[in-house]
Amino acid sequence: MTPNAVYERTREGLTGLLPGRAARRILDDALQSKERTADAVSGSEMAQLLLGPVYHGLVGVLPRDALRREIKLLARTVAAIEAPERAQQLPAEAVVAVASPDEHPSAPVPEPRTRPTPEVAAVEQDPESALARTLPADPDRVLLALAVLDAVEGIAVFDEAGRTVRIRGDVHDSEALGRVIAAGGALLARHGALRTVCVTTTHGVLVTVPVPPQWLAVTGATNLNIGAVYAALAALEEER
Repeated sequence: MTPNAVYERTREGLTGLLPGRAARRILDDALQSKERTADAVSGSEMAQLLLGPVYHGLVGVLPRDALRREIKLLARTVAAIEAPERAQQLPAEAVVAVASPDEHPSAPVPEPRTRPTPEVAAVEQDPESALARTLPADPDRVLLALAVLDAVEGIAVFDEAGRTVRIRGDVHDSEALGRVIAAGGALLARHGALRTVCVTTTHGVLVTVPVPPQWLAVTGATNLNIGAVYAALAALEEER
């Protein structure tokens, strides 16, 4: 079995963080955990492995911030090795499964003494159009395009009533967040087709995207580049 270009590029990238033998071992263990092989793994599959088992295998070994930055950069690199396939509109039953390298349940966050006042940074609407965003059918493609962005901390999917469908990463108080997104989105939609809403607080940034009949929510640190999120969403629409 001869490792393919995706495997070799990933191994080379990991050797910048670990000794060569250790890099190969953690990479092979990740492949085995998902029943993939070094000669057949694709770029998108490898990116998912990097953001999941490889990242978690290195947490505690390397500084978290530097590790997250390097793993996301490597994930972007290997995902680009394979040519993107033609995508279709995201169906109602499709679910984004993973948000970011941090897949562990969020630790309780203490309530601040004074609740921060959210600031609506942007609302993207088109009163003349009834079209919401249309994203690719492959949920992994949507996941990867958003998860690899710097400062993204979590992604959640809510149904039209605000109930959590799937959540991964750090999405604080997701139950209340889903209700707010559903109620606020329904109110804003009275004034035109809603495509994205971005809210900033002292805790970070929230970007919500309606993908009827569900809602996609992206949470990030205060330094999350909102323009990069919009660019990723626009690129996903063009791929359809």
